[in-house]
Amino acid sequence: MRKGLSVALGVALVLVSGVTPAHAQAESVPLFVGGGTNVSNGYFFPGTATYDGKDFIGVPYQIQQGQNVALINTDAAALTNAHSMVSIKKNKKGRPVFHSGYVRGPATAVVRTSHLKPGIYPYYCSVHYGMYGLLEVTKI
Repeated sequence: MRKGLSVALGVALVLVSGVTPAHAQAESVPLFVGGGTNVSNGYFFPGTATYDGKDFIGVPYQIQQGQNVALINTDAAALTNAHSMVSIKKNKKGRPVFHSGYVRGPATAVVRTSHLKPGIYPYYCSVHYGMYGLLEVTKI
């Protein structure tokens, strides 16, 4: 069932957003985001976390190694409810290991995570202060 949903979502991404088949080679797993306004934070469903100044607290969203994330912004107001998914962990060049760019709702973007090694990756929304999530990459 989950694989069928992911395949259908991948086909919809190609048709709706113009994602090329080269970007859709790795299976994309849906991660829903929404609830943000210009005065409040949004939520990642699932995967939302809080940050207490030292640690990220929450239940991570799990994907298997080799999968990408299809970030689905369910918010209808495109001007005030854009979201993003930016890794806190950086690569050797100092850049996030994944970054969705701004996803203005309602819309979907494929976040390239298929290159990540198993582990837990905290991330944030660069649009909404204090909006955090956890992504856990597991071995196949």
